[in-house]
Amino acid sequence: CREALDRDDPAPTLAMLAQACRLSPATLRRRLEVEGAAWGQLKDEVRRDLALQLLAEGRLSVGDIAARLGFNGASTFYRAFRKWTGSAPGAWRSAARLAANPG
Repeated sequence: CREALDRDDPAPTLAMLAQACRLSPATLRRRLEVEGAAWGQLKDEVRRDLALQLLAEGRLSVGDIAARLGFNGASTFYRAFRKWTGSAPGAWRSAARLAANPG
């Protein structure tokens, strides 16, 4: 099911993922609980990974990335990104560019 979450809509609902996994939402939620994972945590991890990828690519603005990942606005995305990485999206992007092109 993780593959379905990674390749589909970046802001999927539990129902969408359950359908892709051919499970009921309740069954999927129970299985996640057994594995020690929560739906929100899983969704958050995928959003974080996509945010890092999109920022590193550098083609989209921070606002466009926020919208693409299903955040209600850029400020909500900024808060989430700071929680994930400890830095602002623009600062992280700049650091990633420097790391990719040293000197």
